[in-house]
Amino acid sequence: MGSNGRLLVGVGVVVALVAGLFLLTPSGITHAWFVLRERLPSCGVVEHGVRGGGIPDDARACLDDAWGSGAELTVTTPTVEGDPTTTYYRVGGGGLEIFRDTTADTYGAGAWRRKTCPGADLEDARAHC
Repeated sequence: MGSNGRLLVGVGVVVALVAGLFLLTPSGITHAWFVLRERLPSCGVVEHGVRGGGIPDDARACLDDAWGSGAELTVTTPTVEGDPTTTYYRVGGGGLEIFRDTTADTYGAGAWRRKTCPGADLEDARAHC
């Protein structure tokens, strides 16, 4: 193998190591977990133009109706500065799973987070989360 081939192999090894280190961070593991999740029926995609929009009543009803069978909802809300943060609510099997993506938030954590919240219904789970 010539020097160019060794250089390409070396670059490939460095790229693989950096990618591996990224996946070992809690945010990287959470993002990978989200990407590899089982897809559930959708309760929609909500995009709020202002902070604090919450979950609309029809989407809340959809998640409640799917509490035992499973569904997911995507809600995007801007930060004070206008950067988008996206929260993915997933229900099924008697609990609520929340993935929050703040990687586009310039002044925030810039990470993926995951929470699980047991409960009898959506409101009960959100109250205990």
